[in-house]
Amino acid sequence: MAYMKQGFIKIDRQILEWRYHDYPNMFRFWILLLLKANWKPAYFKGVLVDRGSFITSARNLAKESHLSVNTVRRLLQLLENEHQITRTVTQSWTLISIVNYAKYQDIDENDGTLNDTHLDTSTDTQTDTLTAHNRRNKEYKEYKYINNTCPEQTSFASEQVTGLPPLILKDGSRFHISENHLNEFVDAYPGVDVRDQIMKMSQWLKTNPTKRKTKNGIMRFINSWIARAERETMSASNSSTKISMPEYIRQQEDGTLPEGTPASKELIERMQKLQKEGLEHVGN
Repeated sequence: MAYMKQGFIKIDRQILEWRYHDYPNMFRFWILLLLKANWKPAYFKGVLVDRGSFITSARNLAKESHLSVNTVRRLLQLLENEHQITRTVTQSWTLISIVNYAKYQDIDENDGTLNDTHLDTSTDTQTDTLTAHNRRNKEYKEYKYINNTCPEQTSFASEQVTGLPPLILKDGSRFHISENHLNEFVDAYPGVDVRDQIMKMSQWLKTNPTKRKTKNGIMRFINSWIARAERETMSASNSSTKISMPEYIRQQEDGTLPEGTPASKELIERMQKLQKEGLEHVGN
């Protein structure tokens, strides 16, 4: 891929402090966005696109990054949540703008605050710029990955990706359950609709602010909630399949019917047949 064949980009060493620097998919995708950002204002089909911005689409970014469209949308949502980009979406294209582009790229190269990594030094007049923006949005800082790579399937723990609302924490921040976490809960608790339970959790936490959890306790809360829901579902299911046989029928079947009570083999067979049919009906 050839975006600009000349120039160099600047990389701030603080990028190593970025929360996603060791997640390959995110790090590589972030660099792609920064390389594609305009280094000066330019027009796109009659639309003026400012410096630090560019027009694209999720499908184009997926093709260029070799990621799925869903993963691209997920990563864009993450970056937007982190206040590292802004997006303007139309039916035809998406305008992506890098936040604080000029703040990092206009630093004097000689003041010792920025480390320059030259990608192509064939010219000194045209430069691509890499924003190493490490500002962390406190509202989303509680979210953590378990795996070392961003899932290739469908969000973040993001509403656009999983379709699930966030869970409000005790400090007012929001926790988004990731696709990985969602799949793990689905596998662990097949007897309950995990998505439905998470939606119920979200609403419950909204209406019970005094019982919200901390960032360290939210996963334990989710697990306990889903486990309890599955137990209740299975218990209700088991209860619905119980068809009790009258005591005198059991006594007659076991030969313990009180003396003087006439036995009825036909009645036993009829009740057993009804019981069997009832169980089959419940099973279906």
